[in-house]
This record gives sequence, C-alpha cells and structure tokens, in this order.
Amino acid sequence: MAVRLSNQGVHKLYPPYLQVIPQGVAPTPCIPCCLVVTDRKLLTCHQDCQTSFFRSLGSVDICDVTAVSVEADKEYCVIEFTADRTQFLPPWVLYFSGREERDRLLEVLDNTWKAIFQVDLPHRELMDQSVQKRCGEALSLMNSAWQRADSLARGRAQREPWC
Repeated sequence: MAVRLSNQGVHKLYPPYLQVIPQGVAPTPCIPCCLVVTDRKLLTCHQDCQTSFFRSLGSVDICDVTAVSVEADKEYCVIEFTADRTQFLPPWVLYFSGREERDRLLEVLDNTWKAIFQVDLPHRELMDQSVQKRCGEALSLMNSAWQRADSLARGRAQREPWC
C-alpha cells in the first residue's frame, strides 16, 4: 500500500521484496522491506519486527533511475540505473504482493521522476527470457511462503494469543 507520510512528497510503500541481480552473478535471497520514495531519493529499509528498528538496505538518487521494466501480468518490476555513476549500481528487482502494489509504486516513481526531468520515465516490457524465468521462480517461491505464513497465522488465531 502507498501511504503519504508528509506534505514533502514522501511515500512509503509496503511490502516489496528486494532482489538485486548483477549480471553474471547468482541471485541474492529476497529480503522483505519497505520502500520510501522522496522527491530526491528511493530508499529501501528492513524493519526488525521485534524492535521496530528500520535498517537502511540501500538508496539511490531518483536522478540515477533511467527506466523501469515490467511484465504486464506479473507482480514485480526491475528498476534500472544509469551507468554514469561513480559506483556501478545493478538493477533492483522489486516483488510485490499484487500488481496493484506494483502499479502504485510505478505511479509515485513516474510522478517524482517527471517532476525532475519534465518528461515521462521510460517503461519497458521485460523481454529477457532468463530474467523472466528467474523472477517468475522467485515470485512462485514467495507466494508459496506467503500462503504457508497465512496458514500458520490462521492456526495461531484459533489458539490462545500467548502461543
């Protein structure tokens, strides 16, 4: 869900799962996180459920975003960055619980990017079959984990709350 946090254009989006896939490197595990979009930055954070402490996983200037790649019927997107940075930043793959969540991010990111550059953020259809396969497999694993977690939560709800 996208929640407007202040009048300064800060948006917090839950719950993307972040996976950075550098070219030629095995994918890293997905990490549950929140995504914060400001008028200048895109930030990923992980919340520790026990302490409610937020740890920064990464950030990037909106100016370094060059395009977003999507599969129209899938719950993920790939955010691509400029190669002109002093330090190379591989694309971010963000997974969402539904296409509505993904589309909310895209809307906020599009508006923020357009406010800076006065043109639309390029959107591309994800055509790379190997990336589609890896992302599809990761999405299936996450959906399966979410279903198991939902099932466990329902089982706990029928017991005493301290169990």
